Amino acid sequence: MNSTTQATQAIGDDLNQLTQHANKLISATADLAEAKIDEAYNQLTGILDRGKGMYVTARQQAFKGSHAADVAVHQHVYQAIAIGIGAGALIGYLCATRHTCKCD
Repeated sequence: MNSTTQATQAIGDDLNQLTQHANKLISATADLAEAKIDEAYNQLTGILDRGKGMYVTARQQAFKGSHAADVAVHQHVYQAIAIGIGAGALIGYLCATRHTCKCD
């Protein structure tokens, strides 16, 4: 399982836990029929629905992005290797100069 899949799974798990806790809170206060509680319930339900929608959209976009990157790398193997080597060399150079600099 790659890190993107793990991250989206963790977000989904957190969202499910939030939904479960919110439902427990709603159930615990169901016998209180005050207008404020009804309003809070409606707001919380709306927020949870929007959050689920945002999660689904983000997950779909992450999948599309990873698929597009996979296709691009397979179509341009040598360019991808060159970019990786170049980025690694640049990061290595920057790290090396940072550690050899005598900053006071």
